[in-house]
Amino acid sequence: MVCIDNINDKLLVAESFLFHKLKILFSFAFVTLLTLSCGVGSSNPFKTSSDLEKDHSVLSSDLESGISIPLFVPAEEPLRAPSEVPEELLIIWEVWAHLTRDHVASSEFSPEEFAEAAINGMLAELDDPHTAYVRAARHEINSEDLQGKFEGIGAHVQSTRDGKIVIVSPIEGGPAEAAGIRAGDTILSVDGVLLEDKSLLDAITLIRGPRGTAVLLGILHLGDIDPVEISITRDEIPLESVLVRSNPGDEIAHIRVTDFFADTAEKLYLAINQVIDAGSEGLIIDVRDNPGGLLRSSVDVVSLFVEDGLILSEIDGSGNKREWIARDDIPAFDIPLVVLANEYSASASEILVGSVQDTKRGKVVGDTTFGKGSVSILRPLSNGAGLYITVAHWYTPAGRLIHGEGLDPDIEVSGITDRRELESEQTNMAIQILQQELKSSQR
Repeated sequence: MVCIDNINDKLLVAESFLFHKLKILFSFAFVTLLTLSCGVGSSNPFKTSSDLEKDHSVLSSDLESGISIPLFVPAEEPLRAPSEVPEELLIIWEVWAHLTRDHVASSEFSPEEFAEAAINGMLAELDDPHTAYVRAARHEINSEDLQGKFEGIGAHVQSTRDGKIVIVSPIEGGPAEAAGIRAGDTILSVDGVLLEDKSLLDAITLIRGPRGTAVLLGILHLGDIDPVEISITRDEIPLESVLVRSNPGDEIAHIRVTDFFADTAEKLYLAINQVIDAGSEGLIIDVRDNPGGLLRSSVDVVSLFVEDGLILSEIDGSGNKREWIARDDIPAFDIPLVVLANEYSASASEILVGSVQDTKRGKVVGDTTFGKGSVSILRPLSNGAGLYITVAHWYTPAGRLIHGEGLDPDIEVSGITDRRELESEQTNMAIQILQQELKSSQR
């Protein structure tokens, strides 16, 4: 242990420290100068080509005692990039070319992994969780969904802003619901693989699998402290998006819309006609825990209730605006309406909520919605993979941008810890509103 007990000792130590720093700075400045000289065509200042052949083991130059500087070695042959490489991506190709030519472990490189790492690196700079690379296997899953069924646990999942993978809602009657998975649960791991650094699409790929196989999920239930492990046997999951929750002849019909698929509007149209024919005079459309779906489907669904006018507008990165108008070829129902929504009502669900509010078509009961006000497309790639791209943000008929904010309900019913009790209170409030409206119309 060295003790400094007078001013002179302090100055000597300071001068020694400063001199050491100056040596390091001088060494780096010297290397920078020599490197820049090499970059404009001068000969290698450390070794000639013949010197390198004689002593290939020398990989550093000792400019100062204890300071080792990496040897600058220009390529023996200049790199010639293929003509199709864009100028702005030339540096990426150069790095790849140097690595495959010179790296000690180049024989173990996986071009596919390097390509995906480069892609994910670019996407990470966007800070946009809805723009993502989709591996070929996941792209295949998307194609499976378009058939109206898939094989998995039967649950909708969403990535939160802090990167957690959360259950938006288990599909009714599916394996996840039967195993005790609930909306708001956080998935921590899949078959022992932690999801901390996994994207939403990676998580879905791990969770899904062939019918009859088991998957072990690490789950943290909403409100719990300790996680649990839940084993679920995968099954074939039909994608039913319209469910009638009320009994035939009930004064107030209750229809749940779980997703916005291509056929959702048609199925909802049939369901509404069914409950009206059975005697219902008021209607609850329940989009709680509905993660969204197709934009066109949401426009078709809103057109069942809004006779004409603007449903939403979308604006892309160049400022181009596109307006979506209610379809005049779909007959709109004039039945009194209440929409149930909560914090897991997202995307297309929010298009319905925003349209109903802004057009004064009905009331919205529940909690503030999720806040996904972006429009995405899926571009296919040459390797069988795909690329989700956020191409625009959408606005409600009144011009409200809801991205990251969500939509507040007209009547808030929240703050109840027990989920079933909360949902029951929200539904009862919707029924009361409709009953009062029906009584008022009869006076």
